[in-house]
Amino acid sequence: MSTSYAAQFDAHCAELKAIADCGLVGFPNAGKSTLLSAISTCQPRIAPYPFTTMHPLVGKIQDLFGNVCEVADLPGLIEGAYENRGLGHQFLRHVERTQVIAYVVDMSDCYLTSDRDKAQQPWEVVETLQQELEYYQPGLSDRATMVFCTKMDKPVDSLGQSTQEKFLELKRMLPDEVQCFPVSALEAHSTGGTVDRGGGLMAAVNFLCKDVFARKAAAREEERVQRQTDDRE
Repeated sequence: MSTSYAAQFDAHCAELKAIADCGLVGFPNAGKSTLLSAISTCQPRIAPYPFTTMHPLVGKIQDLFGNVCEVADLPGLIEGAYENRGLGHQFLRHVERTQVIAYVVDMSDCYLTSDRDKAQQPWEVVETLQQELEYYQPGLSDRATMVFCTKMDKPVDSLGQSTQEKFLELKRMLPDEVQCFPVSALEAHSTGGTVDRGGGLMAAVNFLCKDVFARKAAAREEERVQRQTDDRE
């Protein structure tokens, strides 16, 4: 098999392996399912307890030009997933099959787990999620392009801290290449529309779709150039 055809074969296998353009990665009960139902036509099961999502659910966002962004609601990640805790490697394999990662962080909860003496702040949650991905596959966290800061309709968290102040600190702590958006999927639902401005989702979804569509366009151009090279050969 020639080098060019081998490259095409690898690309084809990668395409078959993919489950969505973007994967929503976050701790259990971070609001991933509610978020997906607010920004897409998908209606996942939503309940106030961990691991209501056991398998990836994919919703589609389509613009006026027919471009489609597929977003996967992935099962909740817990610390030690790379050691196969919780859904472990099964979850991480799902993440591996998405092209872009969006972290989902619950700004109203302080993430106090049984094996921690101190609650994790949002920036520490993002760091934990990054570490879990990196432990499983070096470079996997590089796919992260944004953070959905959910439940921003609540002015304070479970310990009385201001969610707005936590958001500003998270935004300051993140690298420039990872964008941070304050959203409330619940508020968007309550006002009767998907991606409603009242929930702060418009800017976040526009950013996500723009990034995904640009990547797809670049991949199509690369494929076109490769075909031209193969024809000349």
